[in-house]
Amino acid sequence: MRLLSLQSMSLLPELYGLFHRVYRLKNCNIHSKAVEFSMKPLKCNNQIKPMKTLVVYDSVYGNTRKIAEKIAQTLKTQAQNIKETEPQFLGENELIIIGTPTHAFNPTPEMKNFIKKIPERSLENTKFATFDTRSDIKTINSPILTFAAKIFGYAAKPLARMLIRKGGVLITEPIGFFVMGTEGPLKENELVKAEKWAQKLNE
Repeated sequence: MRLLSLQSMSLLPELYGLFHRVYRLKNCNIHSKAVEFSMKPLKCNNQIKPMKTLVVYDSVYGNTRKIAEKIAQTLKTQAQNIKETEPQFLGENELIIIGTPTHAFNPTPEMKNFIKKIPERSLENTKFATFDTRSDIKTINSPILTFAAKIFGYAAKPLARMLIRKGGVLITEPIGFFVMGTEGPLKENELVKAEKWAQKLNE
């Protein structure tokens, strides 16, 4: 019995360490899959927090996707379609860039639904920037559409307002990238414009 007792006592430091790790894991503001559950020292995202940037987009004809991918490439990060993104976890990033096609002078319905799913105030202190793709009015040659665009604007600004209501911090003016006609392709040099814009975000 004495031998069993001594063996049990020898396990106490390991048991204490295990319970201590579980306690700290519960207090890490991250997913459990982000923590390597081993006997190595535990590192939480709220202890070691590198700069994290994510580009998120919706795309109909592929033009917004191309802009998003160019921005992500410039910032050395990844671009994700909203269909592949969990809105409740956006606040874990320090900088998010969100882009949408312009649909009736607003973000697409899919983008609006995505933003609605972001929990209230979950983007507190999260920096963000928005962009849209839009028709070049000059190539459509419609006086009515030209007048309406001047009055109602494009998608990037209302998208920014939606994110501000979620607690996000806008770091630069929303920007638009032009497509030819209504379906594209992108106007010449718009990818170069996207790269330069992304470089300024990284300054």
